[in-house]
Order: sequence, then C-alpha cells, then structure tokens
Amino acid sequence: MNKSNYIEINERAYDCLVQYYIDIFNDPVSQKIKSEIFEGILRAYAKINNRHFIPCDEPLSILDLGSGVGIAIQSFLSLLPNSKIVPLELSENMRLACNERFEHIPVMRSNILDVEQKEYANQFDVVYASAFIHLFSPEDAVKVLDKINSWLKSNGVLYISTTLHNNPSDFKATIKKEVKTANIERYRMRYSKEVFIKLLTDNGFVVLESSEREEKTTDKTKLWLNVICKKEVADYERKTESDKETLRQ
Repeated sequence: MNKSNYIEINERAYDCLVQYYIDIFNDPVSQKIKSEIFEGILRAYAKINNRHFIPCDEPLSILDLGSGVGIAIQSFLSLLPNSKIVPLELSENMRLACNERFEHIPVMRSNILDVEQKEYANQFDVVYASAFIHLFSPEDAVKVLDKINSWLKSNGVLYISTTLHNNPSDFKATIKKEVKTANIERYRMRYSKEVFIKLLTDNGFVVLESSEREEKTTDKTKLWLNVICKKEVADYERKTESDKETLRQ
C-alpha cells in the first residue's frame, strides 16, 4: 500500500472527529482514567530512576504522539505543571482545537514518519503514544518505534496502548461507527496481546508493566492494553544497522 494513501485517509478521518474527542475531553470519567494512567507512568519513571516519587515541580520532557484535542496534555499539566510537552499531531483540525485550549504549548502538525530521527535524539523522559501505533502499517510501525527508541532517554519510559482483538487482522480500512453524524473510514491494525508485546520487544523495548481495561461504548465493549516500557539500551544500541533492518522485516 502506498504510504501517503493511508496516511491521508487517516488524516481526513481525524479532521472529522474533533467534536467526538472534545466530548471525551470533557467527560469526567475519561479524565479520571487518564489521571490514573499518568500516575502509573510517573510511578514507573520514578522506579527505574531509583526514586520514591516525582515531585510536582519536576520539569520532565514529554513527547505526546497523536495529541488530538489535548486530553493527555491536560492530565500531564495537572500533575507536572512545569513539564516541557512536545505535542505531535497529524490532523490540522485536531491541532487547532488543541491550541485553543493550550495557547502556550505549540502543537507540531506532522506525520511522525517525516520527522528526522536526529530531531529529538535522547531528548524525552516520557513518550506517550495512546491509540497511536495501530494507525500505522506493520512496516511503518517498526519505523515509528525505532524513532521513539532513539528519542527516549536511556532512563525514560514509553507509554503505549492499543485495543485488543481475539481475531487480529492485517492492516486495513475500518469504519468508526461511534460517530453518529458519519461513518468515518480509517486504516488501522488489530493486534492480539501476544503480537503487540512481541512488536515492542523485537524493536528495542523492555516491558515494565502491562494492564487491560474495558471501555464500554454505546454499541460494544473495547478491551484496551496499556503498556509501559523502557528502552533496551545495552542490547538494542549494540545492534548493527543490518540487525535492526532484520527486526523491521
């Protein structure tokens, strides 16, 4: 599949989903869930840095991949108001909605595949990638994880999540039916837990913890897998480019 084709389809889809995510942003249950997730991220970060806790005035550097309307930004700022947050968003409409809420935090509109690897080398304490990686083809997902690995500090943590499926499928178009105004087509992968964890461990990450959470919608129940990782510095960075290319295949 042509890379630009599916990226453009997903971009158009999320341009149409702004109000849907604004409603989630304003939902107190969703806000509570996000706060619990971020508290878990900070506990994991403290643990691998041999600390009991992260003080609220600590200025962590955070990369928010697929920042949408700013749901993650809101939660991070409530816990760590001095953090430096770099939001990356493909959809222009999402970017504009996010900037309306957080005028002091510029949102970069870009496809992560077009961002130079050296742009953020070893820069982030936390990379947050909620419902993000499954929007890429298997080949591109490996490229995305390679960039995340290079951008994450050796003592940093990656939070990454996806929905779980009993019958995982290849990368293909799906319809987001929750939106009443339209049937929105987008491309995504459907992962099982085993395949998703293997994707992470094959591409330079060590899983620190994982958990599953049900999300009930009007017509179905989704099962989310939440994973917190660190980079496997010693082994992955020793690999030659040939070794890494083998992993990507």
